Amino acid sequence: MLFQFSLIIPVYVLVAALMLLLSIRTWTLRPAPGATAWSMTMLFCAIFAIGAGLEIAFVSPVLKLAMDRVIYIGTTGFVFFWGIFAIQYSNRGRWLKRTNVFLLAIIPLVTLCLALFAEYHSLLYRSYEFVYEGDLVMGHVMAYGPFFWIWLGYSYLILTGSWLLLFRSVIRSQTFFRGQAWMVILASVAPMLTYLFHFIGINPLAPFDPTILIMAFSGIVMLLAMKQYRFMDIVPVAYDLIFKNVQSSIILIDLKGRIAGMNSTAEKILKLKENEIIGKLALDVLPQQFAVLGTLQDSKELKTELEMTKEGSFYELQITPVRNRRDEWVGRLVLLYDITARKQIEKQTLELTIERERVQLLQRFISHMSHDLRTPLTSMKVTQYLLRKELAGQHSIRLDSLMQQTERLTEMVESMLTLMRLEKDELGDLFSLNVNELITNVIDRNQALADAAGAQIHFDSGVDLPNVLANTDELTLALSNLVVNAIRYTPSGGEITVSTTLDANHVVIWIRDNGIGISEDDLPHIFERFYRADSARGTHSGGFGLGLSITKTILERHDGSIGVQSHLGEGSAFCVRLPTAVATEQLKSVG
Repeated sequence: MLFQFSLIIPVYVLVAALMLLLSIRTWTLRPAPGATAWSMTMLFCAIFAIGAGLEIAFVSPVLKLAMDRVIYIGTTGFVFFWGIFAIQYSNRGRWLKRTNVFLLAIIPLVTLCLALFAEYHSLLYRSYEFVYEGDLVMGHVMAYGPFFWIWLGYSYLILTGSWLLLFRSVIRSQTFFRGQAWMVILASVAPMLTYLFHFIGINPLAPFDPTILIMAFSGIVMLLAMKQYRFMDIVPVAYDLIFKNVQSSIILIDLKGRIAGMNSTAEKILKLKENEIIGKLALDVLPQQFAVLGTLQDSKELKTELEMTKEGSFYELQITPVRNRRDEWVGRLVLLYDITARKQIEKQTLELTIERERVQLLQRFISHMSHDLRTPLTSMKVTQYLLRKELAGQHSIRLDSLMQQTERLTEMVESMLTLMRLEKDELGDLFSLNVNELITNVIDRNQALADAAGAQIHFDSGVDLPNVLANTDELTLALSNLVVNAIRYTPSGGEITVSTTLDANHVVIWIRDNGIGISEDDLPHIFERFYRADSARGTHSGGFGLGLSITKTILERHDGSIGVQSHLGEGSAFCVRLPTAVATEQLKSVG
């Protein structure tokens, strides 16, 4: 007779089928953390159940010993992959380096090899007997070998360590996600404790191994975990990675208004520890800003902004009802988003807008004022001219002073209008200009002023300079301002030198003087509007601090630049660089 029958055999078959079902179901949930390891764990549990069932079914000692080896395949694979699963499920995947996995697999592999060749040694068991238990022939280990105890110790060490990791996962997980972790622990502890009792002789189902029957219970528990607690669909490790580590603050509140969970970001914002307030009423432990929670109806949502701290930290508060798969309301999800940076940007934007409006208002005022001043200034000039005629030389000193101040005021008005126009209007018509000819005209136009100041102007013109593409009136004004400044701030008998050279694709213009110079403190500011160096303001009439600003604006409109070198008491040297006409055309084509 090859086979024998017992009612326990169909039960083993059903357990094996259940384990295979769990293995296949979990395999489809990859790559969820631990899904592959759990699938393999269930597969080896099925192999264990198949081996145990066939060991009972076979009568032949040879086949029974063969099934004993199948049982070892199932147990060694189960222990190894269970350890892998527990590590991954508890968010300790970083431990699973190749070296650690290899070390973890050594004892299961050695045990399996010893089991496959058990007839050649006595390391796993010293004696194995076949006895009749009622009508059934059963195999029993009468004396275990030394390596069996190593294997048993290793197995329970792995299982105990795994349970500790799972317990830690339960403790650290939030209420919403603890159910499935408890299910996993229950499903794994029950068979192992049952096997331990069976091993030490406490077995009400003797001679059968009750572990297989308890595995059926574990399989049902895991099916419930998959259906009710979304095991391997939503796992605690996923919760840890998302809920715990998300930068926004998250607070879970149950139906009774109690704190059910809180991530680390919320702890930092509220300056509260999660373990101190879990289970307490939200209205009792959260800041006064959250009093709005008490006014919400079950189905309402809220979105508002809060200022949480005295330091001015702003947060967007969003409260959303949480519903289960049956659309039943089970709590609230409170989200806090840090919007301090956005608020600061909004504040800065508002301040810039207000400042821009002030500047625009000031510009309009200056523009209107400048236009309105033209008429009275013209009238003043005419009146001074008539007075000079009528007085026939009398009070000439006073009239000269009045005329000088009138001219200065007129110059200031025209400068402001020019600056407004440059900022408002686009660059006018451009022409190909010979820089040497333009500078000659500028010097001729200001020669009288130089003669009156006792200054000599020398022009060292470069040879064969290429033309520049520029607006004639604007470039003339820019260079004239530099020449006039050199004349104004050069003492009588001083010299002013204007020179032109070519540097790569730029025409370079130098205006040097041996005048009063500019101090190091003033030098960085001379191109600012209405800025005048102290030395100029103290001993010379000078301008109003707009000439150099106008010059810089004009040169930048022509893709040019201006620089200055100066030492107080030694004079100044202004350097103007303008792209050649060819270079300007190339820039336009690229643009």
